[in-house]
Amino acid sequence: GKSGNESRNSNGSRRNQAIQLFVEEAYTRAWLGGAGDAKVGGNYAPTIYPQWLAKQRYGVDQVVYTRGYGPNKEIEECGAMNIFFVFDGEDGQRELVTPSLGHGTILPGVTRASILEIGRVWADRGEALTVSERGVGVEELVDMARRGKLREVFACG
Repeated sequence: GKSGNESRNSNGSRRNQAIQLFVEEAYTRAWLGGAGDAKVGGNYAPTIYPQWLAKQRYGVDQVVYTRGYGPNKEIEECGAMNIFFVFDGEDGQRELVTPSLGHGTILPGVTRASILEIGRVWADRGEALTVSERGVGVEELVDMARRGKLREVFACG
């Protein structure tokens, strides 16, 4: 699917562009008991071949990795970045969601923490926003997109 990507050109001006994402279910970026939650080269190396392969086969810009175990195919990261989703809730609230750090497979970066904190501050100031750190399965993501409830996907770090 496509997600919006805001970045800066080399001259500092903003640019918006959609990027193509591929949900990878064969290759895993991090494993239980490994170093997925540490800033080490071993967290980046497993993403190189699947990224190249997805680009060659499907022409996508980035790979979204799922947890390599469990029945729900929960999403973990996008490339070597933390991933976030914005969903429209049934109650009119928007939900800012990122996967939980509880499995030890996701890097707890300062950018991730800052985005969560900003979301919580907005919610405290009355913004119709709920901030969640929880699992998001591929099925839930597809369902939310089909129902028009997926507002945004972005990555950071």
